[in-house]
Amino acid sequence: MSTSTRTAPYRHADGSNCWTKNCSKNALTMENPTTIEAFLKSREANENTFSDKPLSLKVLKKRLTYKMFNELPEKTFVHEKLRILGNSLLKAPYKNQWTEDNPSLGYCYVVSEAFYHYSGLEEKLTPYVMSFPNGTTHWFLRTPDDKIIDYTADQFPFKVDYSLGVRCPFFKGGVQTDKGFISKRGQIVAELLELT
Repeated sequence: MSTSTRTAPYRHADGSNCWTKNCSKNALTMENPTTIEAFLKSREANENTFSDKPLSLKVLKKRLTYKMFNELPEKTFVHEKLRILGNSLLKAPYKNQWTEDNPSLGYCYVVSEAFYHYSGLEEKLTPYVMSFPNGTTHWFLRTPDDKIIDYTADQFPFKVDYSLGVRCPFFKGGVQTDKGFISKRGQIVAELLELT
């Protein structure tokens, strides 16, 4: 691969950079998904060493994790992160109902909002909401080809009927993103889920 087609240099374990794929050192390559985290950590620690081809960490991470592999995180990863938050970001009535056994309870809005603003997927996501007879709501996302992205559906003891959802934009939050404004709670969740 020539230097002109690289978006960032190869990162060596000793901290040096190289634009040659087959050099004598054991390079951590962007093409190898098992080294992505190591690459990002070293990239973040040595921000100034990439001045030849500058990329922000946010752009690089999105390319590596979402656009390059077109994957979203596993639901178990999201649940682990929500357990860290506990009920700290929840409002009534969810704050008192949240448990570690049901970590997604009450987080549907902010998790959907975080993925909407920061997923890095090339396809456009559309927010949907459904209302329940008890006055509560449930938020989720749809892709243009009608795939559902819902990391919090398992908070319910029943299967969610997504046909009941209606398109609805998120409320305007206080933190600006490339897609608009995200709430402060949504921004916290996005950072915890390593989407930013």
